[in-house]
Amino acid sequence: ADGYTDVPVFRLLKEYGGKSIGVYNTKDAVVKQLYDDHRLNAYFKADYRDETPLDSYVKSILDFASKEIMEN
Repeated sequence: ADGYTDVPVFRLLKEYGGKSIGVYNTKDAVVKQLYDDHRLNAYFKADYRDETPLDSYVKSILDFASKEIMEN
């Protein structure tokens, strides 16, 4: 998510087992508050390059999901 229009779906997404990820350009209280309110699973600087913390987190979610699919 990268804006206020994404906020309403966070709770619903998490409720059904999804992962909500916040991104920010400049660290501000909004992203931290969304995380503290349990609307986000994680938040990262909006750096979409390979081998950044955001990249690693997204890839770990995809790896987990693909293993779940293969087992079922």
